[in-house]
Amino acid sequence: MHDKSTTAPIVFQQIFLYHRHQYNTYIPIFTDGSKTTTRVGCGVVIADVPSSFQLNALWSVLTAELTAIFLALERISDLLKHKFCIYSDSKSALEALSHPQNGTHPLALDILCLLQSLKARDFKILFCWLPGHVGIQGMNWLILLQRQQLLLFNNHFPTLT
Repeated sequence: MHDKSTTAPIVFQQIFLYHRHQYNTYIPIFTDGSKTTTRVGCGVVIADVPSSFQLNALWSVLTAELTAIFLALERISDLLKHKFCIYSDSKSALEALSHPQNGTHPLALDILCLLQSLKARDFKILFCWLPGHVGIQGMNWLILLQRQQLLLFNNHFPTLT
């Protein structure tokens, strides 16, 4: 894995293009969570269609990141296609999903249950870490949503309990 602070954005762009070439039969999904001092939100881009949600202002960035992944999985459950690659810029969220035995976040457990349900229906879902702010198109959608404040104000998503 490359260190974002010492790696030029073009390197990540090339790695991403190579990854997309290797997994060209998988539909890319981009997820992101965001937090300001007063608001929390998340966004999902599936097939170049962005969606954004305002979340409970007390939630953490990790909860926002996991919520974005959860929402992405819920959205694809009704689609005819069954092969997806979820790109997230949150190493913490991806680690929570890959190491659930380490006292993981409750939402990560919900995601893992949803993943099992999707896999039982022959879905193939990959997860991939992708650094933000390196000029990759799907992540650019999410950054644009954040800049326009749509990510924090567009839709209200009910609190998950």
